[in-house]
Amino acid sequence: MSELPQEPWNDLSADFCGPLPSGDYLFVIIDEYSRYPVVEIVKYVSAQSVIPVLDKVLSTFGIPRVIKTDNGSPFNSYQFSKYANNTEFTHRKITLRWPRANAQAEAFNKPLMKNIKAAEIERRNWKQSMFQFLRQYRTTPYSSTGISHFKLMFNREAKTKLPSVPRKQTKNDELLRQNDEISKILMKAGADERMKTRRSDIQIGDHVLLRNEVKEKKTTPSYDPVPHVVTNRKGNMVITKQNERNVTRNSSFFKKTKYQLQTADTADEEEVPNVPTQKNHLKIPEVRDGEAHTSRPTRQRKQPTYLQDYVTRVNNQ
Repeated sequence: MSELPQEPWNDLSADFCGPLPSGDYLFVIIDEYSRYPVVEIVKYVSAQSVIPVLDKVLSTFGIPRVIKTDNGSPFNSYQFSKYANNTEFTHRKITLRWPRANAQAEAFNKPLMKNIKAAEIERRNWKQSMFQFLRQYRTTPYSSTGISHFKLMFNREAKTKLPSVPRKQTKNDELLRQNDEISKILMKAGADERMKTRRSDIQIGDHVLLRNEVKEKKTTPSYDPVPHVVTNRKGNMVITKQNERNVTRNSSFFKKTKYQLQTADTADEEEVPNVPTQKNHLKIPEVRDGEAHTSRPTRQRKQPTYLQDYVTRVNNQ
């Protein structure tokens, strides 16, 4: 369960959404304190296209402390890493193949894409429909906090078409943290019960097996039989090593094993057990003089058992 940031626009989550019917993509940025969304339309998902758009957003709202993204190609590029160092914000990439670690942006993409698909079906302008959705989403009180995203972000209520009554100023931060903690506890308990999760006891130095995410054949085992060694763990993120290969996954991708990874030296020292082969149990018929040698054994011919109860004649005798 993640902790709420200290102030607005301090920790951000970013993700892409699309492609859309027009060929465009949506670059979505979510403030993790207020859940205030910022959506920008981009033509490509390359670093050259993302960096100017992100710089425009940061010039409007300010430079955050942390920006959390997935491991997509634009965020893994050298240009984006250089931009993060020059702008002086920390770029944190989530665990590989675990999109739940970027849940804020992933959860917002679902209603956003639903609105755009509905506009396409009704043959309306999807951009205008998206802007109307953003205006309503930002001014609607959030279920877990009871306060709108706009007010948490700018410390004031946005003007809408709905009539409003002036209210007394309350301590939004204290109420926000209390409601957010209760909501997260309830959501975590429900998700744990639904997914039947259990606490992982994997520790540094344990030998584990990695789950095969893609099975090329039906006979492919569920886990890679070659064990990994756990080198580091940060929360639910586990880092393992197999020979010279480092793997970073969520703890649910691993299971502990009692078998250890053998090195080349220990493998040479071990004795190979004398396992009887199939040839040792195969009865090879003797070859008589004048008979041709065959590689396959001859079959013994005998009368079927179901004819033992009957009297048979051989050669009309």
